Amino acid sequence: MSQSDTPACQNPPRMEVAFLDVGQGCCTIIVTPSERRVILVDCNAGAGPRTMRYLEESALPLPEVICISHLHHDHVAGFAAIFGHLIQREIRVERVYINPVGHTGKKSTKNGGQAVVQQLRDLLDGQTDRLRDFQTHEAPYQVDGVKLTVLHPDKFDLHEHQDRDDMLNNLSGVLQVSYGESSVLLSGDIEGWAASCLLSQYKPAQLGARLVLFPHHGAGWEHITSVGASATQHGLKIVSPTAFIKAVAPTWTVVSVGSENDGSWASYGHPGQPVLDLLQEWHRKDGGGFVCTEVTRRCDRTVCEHARAVPEARPFRVPCAGSIRFDLGSDGSVSIDPTVHTEWQRVVDGLGRPQCRS
Repeated sequence: MSQSDTPACQNPPRMEVAFLDVGQGCCTIIVTPSERRVILVDCNAGAGPRTMRYLEESALPLPEVICISHLHHDHVAGFAAIFGHLIQREIRVERVYINPVGHTGKKSTKNGGQAVVQQLRDLLDGQTDRLRDFQTHEAPYQVDGVKLTVLHPDKFDLHEHQDRDDMLNNLSGVLQVSYGESSVLLSGDIEGWAASCLLSQYKPAQLGARLVLFPHHGAGWEHITSVGASATQHGLKIVSPTAFIKAVAPTWTVVSVGSENDGSWASYGHPGQPVLDLLQEWHRKDGGGFVCTEVTRRCDRTVCEHARAVPEARPFRVPCAGSIRFDLGSDGSVSIDPTVHTEWQRVVDGLGRPQCRS
């Protein structure tokens, strides 16, 4: 074969992971590398149309794998609009993971997604073989080189604690998304007890991720008692958020709080100042960065650097960027898409000092 006959080298396909600015809540879109199939993880109230718009503008199909970490309103209520489109267009959903807490227990959380659970029956048309509980005994699901593994909660914990309202966040599903040497950890709304479960059950090599969605919108958790001793819950010693980040050792961290987070800042503490300090310190040492999916007067435009993703490129500051996308290669490389910042730059430059730094 002559040199002219040699096919041009093509860039290897990369998995895309987008975190949408959907206000107070979560919505993660994963696009498989070769076949461009869509996996949707959580979708908060009112975010259905925004998710549809993102898919259309990105020339992506409707999701065929859906994961619902738990039934709190800010993670589930947007699915009503998504399911409506899927049913109308007769799109087959291959797999649904849903956390049973909140609709199988004796008690029902006031933020539960009962309407979404009912719609699932119409969506799956009685074919319950495609419906799986979001718990660890489920075998990993693979599609187009991407593997989905549920790391938490396990079946025993669901049975033991599902009627406890104070455990709903800690029973939130934790999903590991792997593509070759790259992995993403989507941690839902877990708090200290669940983080401690993860660190006690998995070695760092199993838990580590290039990219992590920090638990519970950047809220921290108490791990020290008033007398300075390590706190315990249900017989388990609670690890610190620092221990959690060191175990996962991410290159990039995302905090999912959105531009409609104004009313939640004081009431929920999302994100917490200790978590912001922790992430800034971690990524200052280890490169990469962290970013909030928020563009408000609290937006901090100085905390993140594009450091090691493209070593030969000039580093640039990453603001709280609204919807943001990462590309991950099978070789473990991860890069942040700089084009997503362009439309926000003028907005961010006009903002005053963010409240999270006041």
